[in-house]
Amino acid sequence: MYKHIIQLTLILIICALSYIFFKFFFNQSKTEKIIENHIGSNIEKKQINNLESAEKNKNEIEKLSYFSEDFKGNQYKIIAKTASSKTQKDNSTLLAGVSAEINFINKDKLIINSNFAEYNQLNNNTLFKGDVNIVYSIYKINSDEVNLDFERNLLEIYENIVFENINNKLYADKVTLDMTNKNLKILMKDKKDNILITGNIPK
Repeated sequence: MYKHIIQLTLILIICALSYIFFKFFFNQSKTEKIIENHIGSNIEKKQINNLESAEKNKNEIEKLSYFSEDFKGNQYKIIAKTASSKTQKDNSTLLAGVSAEINFINKDKLIINSNFAEYNQLNNNTLFKGDVNIVYSIYKINSDEVNLDFERNLLEIYENIVFENINNKLYADKVTLDMTNKNLKILMKDKKDNILITGNIPK
C-alpha cells in the first residue's frame, strides 16, 4: 500500500513539474514574440522616418542663387539661405531667407529682402512673403507681400504697407512700380479712403 502511495505521489509531482515547465516555456516564447514584434515595429518606423528625412534633405538646397539678364541689360539676382522644390513637375522653387536685387540699365537699383519667396525658374517671376523690405532710390517700403512680375514689368506691393521717403511716412493698401518707365503709384482699395501721410508735407 505504501508503494502505491509513493507511486501516486511521484506521478503527481511529475505532472505538476510538467505543467509548470510548459506554462513557463509557452509564456516566455509568447513574450519574446511580443518584444520582437515591438522592436521590429520601432525599427520599421525609424527606417521610414530616416527615409522621409533623407528625401527632405535631398530636395533642400542651402545658399542658392539665381541670376538673369534681359535683352536691355537689366539684371536680376536672387539669393536664398535655403531652397526646395514644390514638386518635381513644378517650375517654382520655395526660398527662405531671401535677398533680391534688380540693377537697371540706367544704374538704378532696387533691393528686396523677405523671410520667404516663391521663385519661378521659367520667367523669373517672384512672390515675396513675410516681413518684406524694399529699398529703391530714396524710398523704403515695408509690407507683407510683394509680387515681382517680369512679364508685365510690374512690381506690386500689398498688405500693411509703410512707405517712407526722406520727409514723409505713408500708409496705403497697394503700391505699384512700373519697371519700364519707373512710374510709382500709391493706392487704396477703396477709392473713398485717403492715403494716410505723416511727417513734413511740402507746401
